[in-house]
Amino acid sequence: LTSIQPDRVSIADLEAGFDRGSVSRLNAWKSFRAELLEDPGLLAYYATTSPAPNGSGFDALSSDSSVGAVVLASTTTDRWGRAQSARDFSPTGSRVRVTLPGEHASLSLMSWVRIDSLDRLYNSLFLTDGHEIYEPHWQIMSDGRIFFSVRARDSGKGGGDKHITFSPSIWRPSQSGQWIHIATVFDGQKQNVTHYLNGEPITMESIPDALQPEKEVIGSASIGNWSEPAYRKDPEFAVRNLNGSLDDVVLWNRPLHASEVREIYTQSKP
Repeated sequence: LTSIQPDRVSIADLEAGFDRGSVSRLNAWKSFRAELLEDPGLLAYYATTSPAPNGSGFDALSSDSSVGAVVLASTTTDRWGRAQSARDFSPTGSRVRVTLPGEHASLSLMSWVRIDSLDRLYNSLFLTDGHEIYEPHWQIMSDGRIFFSVRARDSGKGGGDKHITFSPSIWRPSQSGQWIHIATVFDGQKQNVTHYLNGEPITMESIPDALQPEKEVIGSASIGNWSEPAYRKDPEFAVRNLNGSLDDVVLWNRPLHASEVREIYTQSKP
């Protein structure tokens, strides 16, 4: 596991193209991130922290989460402009494999995303293997809507097995290559899901009682892809690697407040 150190951007970073304002913002973000890592509700914080082109993983900065095993996803420039500090999932088959045990009453997910294109029906952010009862799926549709669901019951029962919440479209082709900040908050007590774009809520939807999951369970999962497509094997359904990059993937086992999402976005934007 990799722990955050109170490091500072060096003169080398300035020489690599950072101006002093960018250095100051990056240092402020590192200090704020160190505080985030102390949150008892933090489930996992994944980031590419090593600039080494070979051997650098998607490191688990939080002490209670597993290190991500990188499959094909190469390093790329992050939102700060630092080389080899984010992950590119464009090559087919790219993913980061993680395992997160436990049962959770609520769930919040957050990431910085750079989309090159949405050329698949489903474009993965964070998907559990298969889609068993109580497991969440977080992805982006080809029309730019954020998709979130937690399977609540067996599919054999009438009325469906889950309630899918969609955001309005958050992306259009003119934004290709631009970094955006997205978050989804599932509040198990209030029975609702809120989607955020760049720190602001863009939709909130209640979950019907009949499709309210009793809990959330993750277990084995993939960042940026779906490792074990269930039910269908046709490419439109099964191929879900994100044609783009992710810079930080963070999960909490509690619902974040709107003010927290806004502050994290404000502190983490370049």
